[in-house]
Amino acid sequence: MKQTSLVRGRVKAYVRQIQADRQNKSSGVEDSNKAAKLAAPNDRGVMLLVGATGNGKSTLGNFLVDPENFRTPQVPFSRAKDNNPMTVACESVRIVDPEFSHYVVLDTPGLLEADPMKDLAHMVHIFKEVKKVECIAVVLLCINYKSKLDGPTMSLLEYYAKVFGEVMRSNLILVLTHFSEDKDSEEHWEDQGFNFSRCIENFQRALVRIVGGECAAILPIDSFPPRRSPEALKISLSRREELLSLINTVPFVRYQALRLAKLPHWVQEDTTLKGRLQGEMKGYAHRLSEAEPVLKTVAGQITECKIDNQAVEVEMRALRAELAEKDTPERCVAKSLSISKAFAFLRSQRLDVELVSTHKIIDYKVVQGPNDTWTEGEVTDYEISGVLESKFMRGCSVHITAYTHLQIYHAGRIQAIGQELTEKGREKELIIARLGSLQAEYHRYKTLIDELTGYITKKEELCAKLSGDYIELEEAKKCLGLLSG
Repeated sequence: MKQTSLVRGRVKAYVRQIQADRQNKSSGVEDSNKAAKLAAPNDRGVMLLVGATGNGKSTLGNFLVDPENFRTPQVPFSRAKDNNPMTVACESVRIVDPEFSHYVVLDTPGLLEADPMKDLAHMVHIFKEVKKVECIAVVLLCINYKSKLDGPTMSLLEYYAKVFGEVMRSNLILVLTHFSEDKDSEEHWEDQGFNFSRCIENFQRALVRIVGGECAAILPIDSFPPRRSPEALKISLSRREELLSLINTVPFVRYQALRLAKLPHWVQEDTTLKGRLQGEMKGYAHRLSEAEPVLKTVAGQITECKIDNQAVEVEMRALRAELAEKDTPERCVAKSLSISKAFAFLRSQRLDVELVSTHKIIDYKVVQGPNDTWTEGEVTDYEISGVLESKFMRGCSVHITAYTHLQIYHAGRIQAIGQELTEKGREKELIIARLGSLQAEYHRYKTLIDELTGYITKKEELCAKLSGDYIELEEAKKCLGLLSG
């Protein structure tokens, strides 16, 4: 029994040390603590019970609310039966003790369920209930004292550290549940080689590593002592009084969470989904790397087509301008003829003159010298003839100008211009057809690249959300269809 007394002594010593430490810390801030409590809405603060399913949260809540009726069927919080969790929604009840009646115990559903959406629904309900009262007096994290600091337990601690943040570092009390201190239990500790001090040290080290500091306290309690052991009930009532007194020294904290931390299995699912999305993005990126060079090539070909089209248009404009200049009924010189003879000694001169044009003559003009006489001969569409006579011993001269239409004069060139315009028109049609085909191809690849870029952007945004440790509260409500609340 020496070992038994030693274990019990260590528990009592630890509890007394906690009380002394809290008293020293609270002595200088008693007024501020009181003011903080009075500042709480409806003059009440919340004792928030959290923990994994089956760790005695509801049992502890019943014992804190009313220690005289915690065994009756009319308890405020339903206890688990046959290892099946009973708490499926948040429930809050005010403590009956007049000294502590400004506290409300808020029981919450257990986490780390098999269904992630059920865990999410539980956390949304917890946040909604906490938001109603705004102030948290203390977070009571319930863990069975026999629990091992294994993966699930550590994951739970990490999750609550993410959810409650600073509250976990200032207003957290770790309650080791199912901790009986009667003689039978102490004999069991002795048989099992249980070391209370080492148990406390292990939990404190875990909290320091996860939360970033020690919690306000770690207290053991048996919230449902056996009927046959008055000693166990007395010890449990003492522990309850110590716990409530300790809570009374902790200042309230205002807490309004807008984001929910993801539970471990949710993080694992998100990691798996993120890996799949990254694989999809890799495929999109590969297709993008193939499409972008093609788009660049097509864009270059479109530029070349536009340059060629502009060159053809310039040539066609020049041809049309030349055609407009030449294909006109305006007069122009078809052909001209000048004849000049020196004087003739002791005689007059007589010359037969003939002008032949390759272009149809529409008019003509004859200018002879002042001493000459012009006698018109035969005039046809392409020929003008006549006789030029001079006076005695005089020289003679004549200048004949035949006129035609410009469109007649340039008939050959006008025909050539028409052929060139026809050829240039066909060339332009081919260029425009190729340009249309290239633009359609460009649009197809541009649309593909835009879609791939959009897919990648959306996947990246989703991956960023999946990479985070939190989900926005409104987003969680949408997932659960709870926006009406």
